[in-house]
Amino acid sequence: MRRVRILLLTLLGSASCASAFAQELPQVTPKRQLDLGVRGTVTYDTNVARGNDDIARQRNLRPEDTLFNASGTVDFVQPLGKQALFLKGAAGYTFYRKNTKLDTRTADISGGAVKMFGASCRALAYGGYSADQAQLEDIIGDIVKNLQERTNYAAALECQPTSGFGMVLSAQSEKTTNSAVRQKTQNATTDSATAVLAYTRPSLGTLRVIANFAQTKFPNRDPMTLALGDRLDVTSYGVSYERKFGTRIETQATAQRTLIKRNAAPVGVPLKTNATTYDAAITYHFGTRLDLKLTGNRSVTPSNRIGQLYDLNRDWGISANYKLGTRMELEGGYRNERTTSKGDGTAILGPILTNSVNDVVYGAIRYRRTQGAGISLEVRQEERETNLPAFDYSNTAVSLSVDVPF
Repeated sequence: MRRVRILLLTLLGSASCASAFAQELPQVTPKRQLDLGVRGTVTYDTNVARGNDDIARQRNLRPEDTLFNASGTVDFVQPLGKQALFLKGAAGYTFYRKNTKLDTRTADISGGAVKMFGASCRALAYGGYSADQAQLEDIIGDIVKNLQERTNYAAALECQPTSGFGMVLSAQSEKTTNSAVRQKTQNATTDSATAVLAYTRPSLGTLRVIANFAQTKFPNRDPMTLALGDRLDVTSYGVSYERKFGTRIETQATAQRTLIKRNAAPVGVPLKTNATTYDAAITYHFGTRLDLKLTGNRSVTPSNRIGQLYDLNRDWGISANYKLGTRMELEGGYRNERTTSKGDGTAILGPILTNSVNDVVYGAIRYRRTQGAGISLEVRQEERETNLPAFDYSNTAVSLSVDVPF
């Protein structure tokens, strides 16, 4: 079986296009498979506090630490006639050698059912669950331990022939919760619906017309904090296009006009905002060994930062992948990430985090035996600047991972 992977190219052209509310469709090959395994990762991190020395002392954290994650993995597909059941993901636990208060369970699991009918149509019903320690760079104050959990349920109908007209209709509900009491104001539920009309010609590529609507509710907003806004409506309309030019070039681009509407806002902040959101990628294949990829996107997401309602995210990056043989590959790249948060007027002590810029350089070497164990070594260097200097930081992380199938 090919991996049950996120395939929003089928739906919108890219996973982060226009709005992060847009759904994702799993791709399943209806062939029986059961792969079980274990994964172990050791990470040396020079700044787990995600801030300067004052932030580390405030949070009672030692910046330099070593993390150990152990997890079990599953990749399962069971065909039932023209139907199939599938389950894929990993679940485990992360241990910190010094900052044991950050020890937490981890999970990223999805599963469901797919039914094939006609020559090119399928219906899906699926869900997922993920859990991990929330990113400390997005948390203000002395909050440290915060398990962030996400659950989602979705259904979709897709018809996509190799030539001619196709369509996708889908709906999803996602719930995000935080364990830290002060962070619960950012708990959110997002319901979304997407419609896509596509036209494909092998010689011309695929053109899609997209409409997406999402509504996010923050049920734990406390009026006593003067927080304005506990509902966010995001409506997007746009087009996407993808095409291969010979055997060397692959392109895809999505552009949407997005209307962001909040039910309440601080004085001077408009209830409605328009934004252009996009996602684009171009890949160039230098023969069979080297691939070069350039990406860029702008998206809207509900914010997990206290005092904020939603985030505008912009990033671009360049990466290269080189195959040393059938078992080993090298990867490296650079990514620039910018986040601008839109406030809700919450009355808290001191300033709030509204802007951040991250510059990330990374590299990896991976080795995997055919149908066997794999090992990888990854290095990541990050520099961050924000509107609050206390949350500026430099960080280096080195990870060694081993995957062993049963």
